[in-house]
Amino acid sequence: MLKALATILTLIVVCALLGIGVYGWWRHQSAATQIVHAQEQAGSATVSAGQAQASTAAQRIIVAGEGREHVDVTLHAENANAIAQAPGSAAALDPALIATVNRGLCHYAAESADPRCAQLRAADPAQLPVPGSLGGSARPD
Repeated sequence: MLKALATILTLIVVCALLGIGVYGWWRHQSAATQIVHAQEQAGSATVSAGQAQASTAAQRIIVAGEGREHVDVTLHAENANAIAQAPGSAAALDPALIATVNRGLCHYAAESADPRCAQLRAADPAQLPVPGSLGGSARPD
């Protein structure tokens, strides 16, 4: 009987030690989980703050761009009106002059990609060399 009682007491002590160990492990896991959760919340707060700042900056850029665009449109309208009201604005321009100006504009990189420049890439007949001459023009002098 005494041996059975000692066995039972030993089992109780072992179970108590196991319970204390499991409780300690659970507390440790709970603390680690809380730390990870707190870190995730801090990271989310940092990301949210960054997104809010980026959104505010983007709104400022959009508003500034709209303001500049309004100024550009207004200035363009004022310029177009001033040109239309200028003396001689209704007079027709020489088509050769227009073609020469457009060819000159097509030499600039910003304009060279314009599809209208592809039509103007052909040589001006007035600037073509006369057959049989070196460097002469097609236009008689």
